[in-house]
Parts: sequence; C-alpha cells; structure tokens
Amino acid sequence: MMWWGFLMIRRLILGLALLLSAPAFAQSADAGIPAGWWISIGDLPVETSKSGIVRTFEEVLIIDETGMVEDRIMTFGQPSPSNCASDPSLCHDMPLAWKGKLSVDDDVWIFSERVEGTEPIDRMEAGSPLLRALAILARNGWRVTSEADGQRLVLDAGDGSPERVFAKIDPQTLKRIRAAFFVPQISAADHWRCFLANAMAGNAAFDTLGGDPAHRPEWFDDFARGASYLQALRAIFDTAVSDTDGATQTPPLDRRLVAEFDTLGTPTNAEDRDALVKRYQQLLMRIYANESDGAVDLGLDEAAVDALKTANAAMVDASQSGSGLFNDLYCLNFRAR
Repeated sequence: MMWWGFLMIRRLILGLALLLSAPAFAQSADAGIPAGWWISIGDLPVETSKSGIVRTFEEVLIIDETGMVEDRIMTFGQPSPSNCASDPSLCHDMPLAWKGKLSVDDDVWIFSERVEGTEPIDRMEAGSPLLRALAILARNGWRVTSEADGQRLVLDAGDGSPERVFAKIDPQTLKRIRAAFFVPQISAADHWRCFLANAMAGNAAFDTLGGDPAHRPEWFDDFARGASYLQALRAIFDTAVSDTDGATQTPPLDRRLVAEFDTLGTPTNAEDRDALVKRYQQLLMRIYANESDGAVDLGLDEAAVDALKTANAAMVDASQSGSGLFNDLYCLNFRAR
C-alpha cells in the first residue's frame, strides 16, 4: 500500500482520538500552516523552458494564516498595454494556476476547495494547461520535509515523480530582485537561477542553489530597491491617460510583482503623468550622465541612486573587460570588445 493509504488510516485514528479528548485539544487548527510566499528553487518535473514548450517561469505559493493558498506562476514578461494587446499571456506577471485550502497533518499537506485558474500563462496553446498540470495544487496531497530551520520545504508526491523544493521569500525582496534581474536584459532561461542564488547568498533557504556571497556586492540591496523604483515608474506612466477628460484608463493588466512606493501615485490626468515621465527622465540622467535638473524631486533616496550609478558603471566595465563583479553577479559571459 502506498503512503497515501496509511495517511487516510492515520487521519481516521487521529479524528477518533480528538473526539475522545475534546477539552485537551485547544491548539489552533492553523498552527502548522506555513504562511508566507514560497518560491520554487528545485528541479522542475520537465525541462519546459529549455524544450521550448513554455517560457521560463517560477512557481510561487502564497499562503495566508488560515491556509488559503494561491498557486501562481511567476513569469518574466513585462505586462504593458501594447504587450497585453498582442499576447494575452503578457497581461499578468504572476497569473493564477490554482487556488485552494491547505490543511496540515504532521508532515502531509492536504489541499481542498481547489479551483483552477483561467488566466493565460503562456502564449502557446498547450503551455497554460501544461503549467497548471505541473503546479503543486494540481495534486491533492504532498508529503513535506522542512529544512533550513523551516525556511525551505521539500514536497514529495509519493508517486515517484521528482520532488519539488520551495524557499520562503519576502514579497518585497522578490519584487526587487526580479526588477534588478531585468537591468541587463538577459535570458531568464540561462541566467535567472544563477542570479537568484547570488542575490540570496547568505540566506540558508537558498543555499542549495550554490550562490556565492562574494558575487553579491555590498550595494546590491540599494541597487535592487532603485531598480524596482524605475520599474514602478515605467509601469505607472505606461498606463494610458486620456488627454481630454483626464480619466485614467485601466487596461486589463495585473502587475503583482511591481513594488509600491509612497512617493509614487497613479496619475489622474495628463499633467500628473507628464510629471512622472520627467522624473523618470531626470533619474536616468543622474544614472547615466551624472547630471539632472535639481528642481525635480526624484522620489528616490540617494543611496539607491548611487547604487544604480555604480551598477551601470559595473555593467559597462563587464562589457568592456569581459569580467568583473557585474559579470559574476549575473553569471554573464561578456566578451571584451
């Protein structure tokens, strides 16, 4: 008998024990719920990205304290009105694969109330169904092993299929790292996992990726914050604003991985949008030309601005010398010019 049969017997015994000891089990049913964001870092069931079946992706489990789960697919497309119009799979940066309810019985996860998502995940007709079939919530249950002081989880379906590995990550950190990854405009299939390993070097949950702390510069956190600010600016003024009545038009975009900033707000008219465009332009002038109009409030702290300038200089150096810290951080192979 497979472990699933033993699981059902164990659950029946456990239920009987609880009925016989009603006053003694005041422990919350949610005590074992691993609330938070969990990103896949292990091998995928099939080499989808390299086979050309679907785009490169990462699965992200978002679990709240009550056990409600959103099983989402983090893509590397950039949602924009034009991209969304030409490809529905580019309307979302983290489309929903499944949602459901998690209950934890010792080392076993059980999913109930499962609902399959309907948002397109991939541009190919077979891509979205394939990714949903590979997602964690496509199965009812998993045996789970906790590692790295509870910050890494190994999931085993019990049927001989490959184990799945997830690391806990702060949502803001993930948004910033993803934004930083876009800076050199490189292939996610070839560089994302290696970059993620270096970006999270020193975090025990990600140590199985083999990142090198020496490849994570001291200015990285400031740089990632700056990169996410630039991304947020572009996302805001990329959203169309009517020049006639000043009403913000809302395209069917879902940007869940774009960070929010107190210094940025959605423009309500063309004048506000133009002000954001000017802020973006002046910020680029500071980064690439070391000059800007001092009268324009950039809305970003100096540490992040300086880190963006440092990263740009490092990228230029890497492209010219074929080596350097930027080369190491992104696992690039620039050739000297």
